[in-house]
Amino acid sequence: MRKILLPLALMLFSLLLVNCKDEKVELAAENIEFEEYSTSRFPEDDANLAVSIYFNLPKRNVCPSLDSIYDDLVYYYIKGTDREIQSGIEMYADSIEFDYYDMKQKTPDLGTLIYVEYYDSVYPIYAFGDILCYSHIFYGYQGGAHDTYEAHYGMYSVATGKKLSEDDIFEMSDKNRKTIAEKLVENFLADNPTESPWLDTLDFLNSNFFVTDDSLYYQYEPYELGANNFGAPCLGLSKEFVKPFMKKDGPLYKCWFGNKK
Repeated sequence: MRKILLPLALMLFSLLLVNCKDEKVELAAENIEFEEYSTSRFPEDDANLAVSIYFNLPKRNVCPSLDSIYDDLVYYYIKGTDREIQSGIEMYADSIEFDYYDMKQKTPDLGTLIYVEYYDSVYPIYAFGDILCYSHIFYGYQGGAHDTYEAHYGMYSVATGKKLSEDDIFEMSDKNRKTIAEKLVENFLADNPTESPWLDTLDFLNSNFFVTDDSLYYQYEPYELGANNFGAPCLGLSKEFVKPFMKKDGPLYKCWFGNKK
C-alpha cells in the first residue's frame, strides 16, 4: 500500500508546484486586490494633536511575491515581529498620543506651543504587468519653524517580490549613467534657470523613483537640490528618452514596450 501512496503523493505535490508556478507567472499587477488599514487620533477637545496613518496593501497569502512586497512596505511598523499591520499602526499612534500628553503635563507653561502632527500614508500609484509602484508620504510637525516632509517611492516586480533598483532597469554603463543624470539636471535648470543645484550631477540618480504609463520620475527631498523654497522637486524623463538606456530583458522595458526592440 505504501508503495502505491508514495508515488501518488509525489505526483500530487508536483502538480501543486506546477499550479503555483503558473499562477505566479499569470499574476498581473493590475489584477492585484488590496486591503486598507488605518488609524487616527483627532481629539475633539484638543486641536493641537493630529495623527493619521493609512496603508493600502496587497492581500496576503495570494502568492509569496506579494507577501514579500507587503512585508517590505510594513517593516517600519512591524520590525520583524509577528504583529499584523493594524496592531502595529495602532500601537505607534498610541505612543505618539501618550508622548504628546506626557509633554503637556510636564511642561504646562508652554500651553498651545505644544503641537504635534503626524501623517503617514503608503499606497499604490501604478500597477501594470509585472510592475507595482508604491508611494510612501510622510509629514511631521512638532512646533517651531520647520516641519518634516518626505516622499519615498518603491517599484516592485510582482513576479519576484523584489524592490527594483536602477541597475534592474538600465544598462548602467558610466556613459549611460552620465547621460541620464545630465538630462535630470537639464530638467531642473529649465524650471530654475538662475540656480545651481546642490547635488553633483551623478547624484541626481538617487534611487527614489517611480513610473507612469509614459514617464519615469525622480523624487527629491526638501533641501536635497537646493534651499527650502524649492520644496520637494520631482523631475520626469519620458519613456522614449530612457528607452535606449534600458535593459531589453528588464521588467520595466517589458512593461512599457513588450517584446519590441
